[in-house]
Amino acid sequence: MSVSARGLAAIGLAALVPVWLYALQINGGVTVALASTTCVLLIVGGLYLMFGPHEEGESAVGSV
Repeated sequence: MSVSARGLAAIGLAALVPVWLYALQINGGVTVALASTTCVLLIVGGLYLMFGPHEEGESAVGSV
C-alpha cells in the first residue's frame, strides 16, 4: 500500500479541522490546538515513512 504525500496532507488537515474548532472554544485553546497539531504532524510523518513510496532497490536494515 502506497500513500501519496498529498493524500497524507489531506488526512492531516481533515484531522486538524475538528480539533481546532473545538480548541478555539475553550480556555487555553490555542495551546491545545498547537499541541494537537504537533501530534498530528508527527503521526502523519510516521505514516508516510511506513507506507509512503520507497525505492525498489533498497534492502532492509540488517538483512543479508
